[in-house]
Amino acid sequence: MEAGGWSAGGGNRRGRGRLGRGTARSLGLDPVTIASVFSAAVHVGEKQVEGEDCFALQLDVGPSILSTWSDDAVEVIRHGMTGYFSQRSDLLARLEDSQLTHSQALEAPAIYWKTTIASSVANYRTVDGDAVRTEIHRMH
Repeated sequence: MEAGGWSAGGGNRRGRGRLGRGTARSLGLDPVTIASVFSAAVHVGEKQVEGEDCFALQLDVGPSILSTWSDDAVEVIRHGMTGYFSQRSDLLARLEDSQLTHSQALEAPAIYWKTTIASSVANYRTVDGDAVRTEIHRMH
């Protein structure tokens, strides 16, 4: 990992570097777009996703942006995404998006809630030499 974030074009610790290749015509989740989104992410470990060994990249929204999402009634404490990428192909296998929110009315107990949405991305196929995903499943 390079200082300041993940090297989308420079590849993972195995040096394969395919994460930055692809085209924008693959229905919204092409490898170039995903690599761009996760270019500032931090490597946070490894996990098996549906039998596939994956490395995990985490990206958190900064405090200056979170403060614009909050108001007098609700505070967004944290918002982040974790992408799980196949160690074999470097393609996105699972995407988790979570948000922690806090609310407290006068003289009432504080309420905290966390919302997480996870999507499984599968069945990539090759179209004109580029990997294109053909199937996405919402997990939560």
